[in-house]
Amino acid sequence: MRKLLSLIVAIALVLSYGAIPAFAEEIISVTIDGIAQNYDVMPVIENGRTLVPMRGIFEALGAIVAWDEKTSTVIGVKEDIAVVLQAGNSNAKVNGKNVALDVPAKIIDGRTMVPARFVAETLGCGVNWDESTQTVVITTSKHPLDGKKVLFIGNSYTYYGRTVEHNTKYNTLSKRSNDTGSFYQLCKANGADVSVTNWTYSGHTISELFDGPCTYESCKWKGLNHEDELTDRYYDYVFVSPTSGLRDEENTFISSFEYIMDMFRAENPDVKFICLGNLAAYGINSTDKLYPGILASYKPLSEKGVIIANWGEIANDILTGKVTVPGATQTYDKNSFIVKDGHHPNMLAGYLTTLIAYCAITGESAVGQPYDYYFDKSLAPTIDISGYVDYYYVNGDADSNFPEIFASTSDMNGLQQLVDEYLAKKSYLN
Repeated sequence: MRKLLSLIVAIALVLSYGAIPAFAEEIISVTIDGIAQNYDVMPVIENGRTLVPMRGIFEALGAIVAWDEKTSTVIGVKEDIAVVLQAGNSNAKVNGKNVALDVPAKIIDGRTMVPARFVAETLGCGVNWDESTQTVVITTSKHPLDGKKVLFIGNSYTYYGRTVEHNTKYNTLSKRSNDTGSFYQLCKANGADVSVTNWTYSGHTISELFDGPCTYESCKWKGLNHEDELTDRYYDYVFVSPTSGLRDEENTFISSFEYIMDMFRAENPDVKFICLGNLAAYGINSTDKLYPGILASYKPLSEKGVIIANWGEIANDILTGKVTVPGATQTYDKNSFIVKDGHHPNMLAGYLTTLIAYCAITGESAVGQPYDYYFDKSLAPTIDISGYVDYYYVNGDADSNFPEIFASTSDMNGLQQLVDEYLAKKSYLN
């Protein structure tokens, strides 16, 4: 341990200094495993990141702390993780590797303040933000999704919004089993080390993926059984998204779902199933056709133990004026949720899909969940709003205001409130 600390101090001595901008005055609380933390210098928020006294958080999380006065550098070591932070430096070092920081450490009133989320997540903790109480909630216990395997089944209505990656070059299960789309990123942002498999195929119905040889003309698997490629069938959570191409008889979707449930339960009897409802069933699809059979299937599926996570109902109720987004600063129309082709979900819809999926299986509140990873190319190089607009909206000539909605804290908080409300009320049972 002494050798490790010596090495880190040596690294810290060559780090550069940075500027120290002003802080916003806000009253912030921090809890660790439900215990309120008391600091001699109050936590502050800068650029959406909470900074806390370095010694207080490191020691509370079980790390050994060293301080180099000459370089204003703090070194925290816990088990095999070593963290180096220098006041004013926009880069940290984790086990000797550079990691970019949204906000660097700062010295305030003689105390070195460090970014709480970065420190906690680097040391293996979960972090959430409770907007209602202005509290950073840190949990040192293992995240419930750590080590879990998640499978997404569907077609372009799932991947257009980047809930999973959009990659037409996928041709093996091994490549599909390392998906780093929005769902994966939200799990990582909450401290969960989860494995996501992307089983989405363009233009395919659910039955075409699990009902004999594929008949889809442009599919390289035409004439073959897709499920034969799915050699690994042990999953902890399986998301199934209905598609507009599926026949709208209620029993068709239910029977397909039951077949899928039997298949995966044979490998893991404890697997959980989630029906990931979308806007396609409400007539926002390539045929403009309403699918009442899909909507009617939610109640009987729920009675079979399937969790219904229907982001499409939220968007549809917003579009039809049934509900209003709390605190909305933007107007909402079809193009707020759909890409320019008129029926595929865009990135905002993809985030709603991700959010309701995550909260449905973890039981966590949607309010306060992060979405800033959409802007961080170091986390998700394939999820980039400006590039997405350029690609799907003809070089930025967008008919959609979803980037403005993403940029509005009030609107995003309002959408998160609606996710909580819809998960709680289970409107599909009415």
